[in-house]
This record gives sequence, structure tokens and C-alpha cells, in this order.
Amino acid sequence: GCPHILSEPQRTNLITYSEELSATTNVTLSNTISPDGTLSGLKINETTSNSQHYSTSYGASVVSGGTIYTVSFYIKKGTYDLVKVYTQSSRISASINITFSTESTNASGSDFVSGSNFMEDAGNGWYRVGFSATANTTGEVSLYLPPKDLSTYAGDISQYTEYWGMQIEEGSYPTSYIPTSGSTVTRNQETYTKTGISDKINSEEGVLFVEMAALSDDSTDRRITMSDGTTQNRMAIGFDNASNKIKYFLI
Repeated sequence: GCPHILSEPQRTNLITYSEELSATTNVTLSNTISPDGTLSGLKINETTSNSQHYSTSYGASVVSGGTIYTVSFYIKKGTYDLVKVYTQSSRISASINITFSTESTNASGSDFVSGSNFMEDAGNGWYRVGFSATANTTGEVSLYLPPKDLSTYAGDISQYTEYWGMQIEEGSYPTSYIPTSGSTVTRNQETYTKTGISDKINSEEGVLFVEMAALSDDSTDRRITMSDGTTQNRMAIGFDNASNKIKYFLI
């Protein structure tokens, strides 16, 4: 219930067109109202073809060597309660099942990071869902976005699912959506400063209090610091790069 600030690290959406599709196969595409209130949502209807029915997102360049990426996208229930989304590349082998009636997900695949799948209510029937996975080779990865799944069946033009805001970012957890339209886009790390408070702190004593939570135990330093603008006079409190440790220091 207390107000708080969500401070995010620098991240890059590696999908170059996050609100468009690179290809469609046995589906038709129309626009619908997206989570940001614009007519940019992607309504994907089946055709009557007896085949697979899916669209493909634009690709993201990933690098192997144990690098973890987080895949996320927005989805809205159409006529199917269960929808399955897949990575479109063996460079990351993973998929996620979305069940709207229970607001739950189930992910799998040889590169899927166990326990990383998520589903968040984004309002107006939209959900942001995704998972993390480890790239096993270097190259391009995109997403298969079907109305239902990738099985072969005779489609029905009235059957559909809606998508929007695809994102693939390097990191073990999702950050807020970064829209792109023709290239990758990087959001800089967020920092906060406050000036004009010298009259509220006496010269002999003070208190530094922080209530904070980590989005991930990922062995990185995350600190809040007060200083006179130099590294010789400062105090800091934050999460250590060692797992499950909090660090405080005064210089």
C-alpha cells in the first residue's frame, strides 16, 4: 500500500518491429484496440485451410554462450481458452501455453528456464505473458503467434486471438515494454536524484532508510547512494552481487 518507485535497468528490445508481423500463414490480419489505447492490436483469424494457422513476429538477434533472454508479449482472449505460442528458431527452443479461464501459463522446451513463465493482467482483457530461456546458438529468433497452436486442422474464419507488443530482451526477468518500429531500441538505466534538501539534514547526523525489493537474485550490485558528488564522501545501501546479501557502507 505504500508508494514506491520501480527503477529499471538498461534493456534493449531486440525485436525490430514490436507491433507488426513479418509473415502470416493461413490467417487473416486486422487491427484492434491495443493495451496503449491505439488501433495497433493484431487480431489474427484462421482461414478455412486444412493446415497450420499462424503469424510470425519480426526477429531478434541472440547470442549463445549461456546468455539468458526473456520473451514477452501481450495477448487477449478471442475464441480459444487455451493458446500456445512458440519460439520460431532452434536457437531458443521453448513454448508457452496460456489458459485464460484460469489466468495461468505453462512453459516448456529444452532452453526454457524453469519457473520463469509469467502472466500479468494488463487491463481490458489483455495480459502480458512470457518466459526466460537460454540461447543455445547465435542467430535470429522470432515468435510463432497462432490463433490456437501449430497443429494441422481445418480452420474457421470466426476463430481468432489478439496480440501486441512483442519483446525479446537480454536478461533473466522482464522489464516494461519497449516499443520498436524498424530497429532495436534501448531504454537507459533509470536514476533518481534530489537537490535542495541541505536544510533538512543537520551537519552531524542523519538517517538513510530504504525499503526495497529485488526483481531477481541475479548476482548484480543494486544500490541507493547519497554523496557530496564525489566517491570520497558517500554512503550506500543495496543488494550485493553475492546471492541473498545486503550491503551497507559509509566512506
